Amino acid sequence: MNNIRIVELPSALEAEYSKFVLERENISIYHSLIYRDLLSVCTGANAHYFIAIDNDNKIVGVLPSFVKDGKHGKILNSLPFYGSHGGVIGDDKDIAKELLQFLETFAEKERYLSFTINSNLYDSMIAMYVSILKPTAIIKKTGQITLLPSSDKNIEEILMSQFHQKTRNIIRKSLSCNFEVLIMNNDQSFKALANLHTQNMISKGLIPKPALFFNHIQKNWIPGKDYNIYIAKKDDEIISGLLVLFFNKTVEYYCPATNLEYRNKNPLSLIIYFAMLDSVKKGIKYWNWGGSSVNQKSVYDFKKKWGTIDVEYFTFNKILKNHLLELNQTAINDDFNYFFAYPFKNE
Repeated sequence: MNNIRIVELPSALEAEYSKFVLERENISIYHSLIYRDLLSVCTGANAHYFIAIDNDNKIVGVLPSFVKDGKHGKILNSLPFYGSHGGVIGDDKDIAKELLQFLETFAEKERYLSFTINSNLYDSMIAMYVSILKPTAIIKKTGQITLLPSSDKNIEEILMSQFHQKTRNIIRKSLSCNFEVLIMNNDQSFKALANLHTQNMISKGLIPKPALFFNHIQKNWIPGKDYNIYIAKKDDEIISGLLVLFFNKTVEYYCPATNLEYRNKNPLSLIIYFAMLDSVKKGIKYWNWGGSSVNQKSVYDFKKKWGTIDVEYFTFNKILKNHLLELNQTAINDDFNYFFAYPFKNE
């Protein structure tokens, strides 16, 4: 292997970075630079995107991260914000090893309280994370992927055959409700989705995504290329919506929301079905549902009925300063919003 050096990504190499990431078919949007810019706006944290460069000044590995500076100290995540995937993308294990060692040394030198890496899906070097980082905690999670048909012929029939019978029945029932399903990427749809999302999250006792999230995507991303909002209408009212993110050959099931009064009519399932059909026409191969933890069985079961395969991934957390453990969950959330500091008992 050629000697490599590791540096922070300069603006002059951003195009090469994007090319490097795009060359890997199953890498999703989380490693992209448009997602980096979104995280910068939403978290107010500092991006540290490390790249490995060989003797020919070619990028051969990347490791994205963000650092949050709070009143109690600093925390590094790869990556923050609702479980975003980070971790190493490298041409071989030696490069990945060097990047991981560099990140740990960097975090220790900067006297961070902790650092956390959420491995990317299909990462084949999980054992290396453990042996090199010697994490304080390892949390196993289950990602779910629906493999979309490669042909644009008879895609309705092919897709339906992948789904569980209950899901097929739900789609047919929703079709009979005369919902109008369409793509709508305008002020009305963004406002409606943000409002429904906030209502849904609050009803579950969860923190909704900030207005900055929706505003940044609307103003800076390209509709139809980087994202779409699919909505369902009833009597001209938007009753359900879904934001999906496109990158390379993967579509992210990112922000679903439904008016609680219509939940038993399952308009979201109809939206998902139409969004999958549209994704096949775009040449998308992977529908990424995101991850589920062990206490989210109902969420896991819902996704499973859409013909998913399970993909394990891991959160590796290492505490560098023990006084971090003296901070309770409220203090952590106030100081390091959207960042993972260390696992609480309910995680």
